[in-house]
Amino acid sequence: MKWFDDVKKYYVFRGLNKRFVIPVWVVVMLDGGLSVQEIALIAIVSSILNFILEVPSGTISDSIGHKQALIISMLGQGAGMLFFLGGSFWWMLAGSLTYWGMGTLMSGTHQALFYERLVELKRGDEYQKLMGRARAVSSLWSMVTVAFTGLVYAWSPTVTFVIGAMLFWIGAIVVNSMSEAKRETSVKEREGFSQLAGHFREAFRTLRSSKKLFWLTVSSSTILGAAWGMGEFQQVILEDIGLALSLFGVFYAMKRLFAAATAPFLHRIFKRISAPSIVTLMAISVTAYCLLAGMVTNHVAILFVALCISAPFVIHSVVVNGLLNDLIPTGSRATTLSMGMFVHNVAKIAVMGAVGALSAVLSIGLTHIMIGVLMALVFFFMLPMTYRAYR
Repeated sequence: MKWFDDVKKYYVFRGLNKRFVIPVWVVVMLDGGLSVQEIALIAIVSSILNFILEVPSGTISDSIGHKQALIISMLGQGAGMLFFLGGSFWWMLAGSLTYWGMGTLMSGTHQALFYERLVELKRGDEYQKLMGRARAVSSLWSMVTVAFTGLVYAWSPTVTFVIGAMLFWIGAIVVNSMSEAKRETSVKEREGFSQLAGHFREAFRTLRSSKKLFWLTVSSSTILGAAWGMGEFQQVILEDIGLALSLFGVFYAMKRLFAAATAPFLHRIFKRISAPSIVTLMAISVTAYCLLAGMVTNHVAILFVALCISAPFVIHSVVVNGLLNDLIPTGSRATTLSMGMFVHNVAKIAVMGAVGALSAVLSIGLTHIMIGVLMALVFFFMLPMTYRAYR
């Protein structure tokens, strides 16, 4: 095995596709004079674009190739970082739209690229283990970088976003050096770029023919979307309780340390746990975060509360993605996975819209509590369908 083979290159790529600017993503908007409602509007509009492009981006990826799609995505996301330097509502909206729009080419695609390459290398059964290592490596790298984001931002907002852009562009170079699996029956060759609808039809048939795949996709994606939606307002919570900006990086570094410490072992921990039980744990974790984030005001305690919302992301990226890939038999893998992201964005938009509306009349803490209660009700009615599919 080569010292720097495609598996290790994927580890590096996973680290570089993390947002260096995430600890100040909302802070830069607040510093630009935007209100919580305007920030919510940017997040919602960006998510709507993400929602519209998600499935088409999967079909594009299946048609032009996963590697090419990732390169385009990384270059575009890097460009989006620079738009934030404009400083106004419209520039920040443009930056967010570019980042999330180009990001749709990455969601689902990088998992498909890695899974299919492992299968070609006859290491497909190692997916969860190697994905866990990839998540650990990327989280450790991200932990080191985001720990300094607050300090860099205090010194120069311009340098902060330039670094964020350059990391994405270096990621494009790394992806370009990777090999893409050769398919025995290539959907790309059979249908061609002009018939993207063929990938959608095949992916739709795959989901419709498997109750396990359908409900695992719907339940896990809904939970993850809700978690992502609430995560967009973490910095508002931190500012609300008076946490110093210089400690924002520590907050995000701690979350990444948690991911790095747990990700390599998740394939063993959840080996004997059923898929419905796994998504139930994810649901409990997100609900607990909303309730606790709305109540806790202690600066140290809020750091530990944040781990509740980190857990679903780590579990999904390592374990649930492995379960989903094992259930997908078709060549339209990225399109099928993108349908999960489609559901993810529906949940994300709904949650962010609810936060924007409730925060106009309630405190941000009470808003989190109300969202937590609503989530618990949704999960209560949704999860039994997943259990039933696995009987």
